[in-house]
Amino acid sequence: MRRFLVVLVLLAVVAGVAYTVGHRTRPSATTTTLATTTSTTSTTIAVTSTTATAAPCTSDAVTIALSLTGGGTGTSTFQLVLQNTGASPCSLSGTSKLQLRDANGVAMSTLTVASTSGFSDPHANLPARSVRLEVGGKAFEDASYPSIPSGAQRTCPLAASIDVFMPRTIAAVSVPAVINPCGGGLIRLSPIFS
Repeated sequence: MRRFLVVLVLLAVVAGVAYTVGHRTRPSATTTTLATTTSTTSTTIAVTSTTATAAPCTSDAVTIALSLTGGGTGTSTFQLVLQNTGASPCSLSGTSKLQLRDANGVAMSTLTVASTSGFSDPHANLPARSVRLEVGGKAFEDASYPSIPSGAQRTCPLAASIDVFMPRTIAAVSVPAVINPCGGGLIRLSPIFS
């Protein structure tokens, strides 16, 4: 009878563990260990979440590269690639601010407009959310700008670099760029996504 009770308890515990593992609940930032022990058996299951939040990324812990991605009639596009080169995970949320600079480093007319529509990558068209960057991890921002002069404008000024102010940061990351946004430096920029 005692052996029957031990087997029955063991079956109930294993069924409970299987139910817990099969039916995930809200992610946790910690590792959870479920342990059951009888006189003859021990079972341990570890569940670790990868969606835990991290401190905001700082300008000195992120490198940014610009990749030209093409565009359509009258519009050019590029993507900013943000990579965590720091020593620990960090998070980004929102849309960066940009400042165009000419070949002499002089600030040019720039108008950054946050947008969640019209980008080729569907992730760029979603509302802003927190993105966790593991060490070496990457996030992205898609951008588009008018590339045909309008009105009295005959040419569009050429920028040689862009200062990128990531959300919740004060210092900019300078990124080499050869782009010429028309419309007073108008750039539509998506929220940061992964």
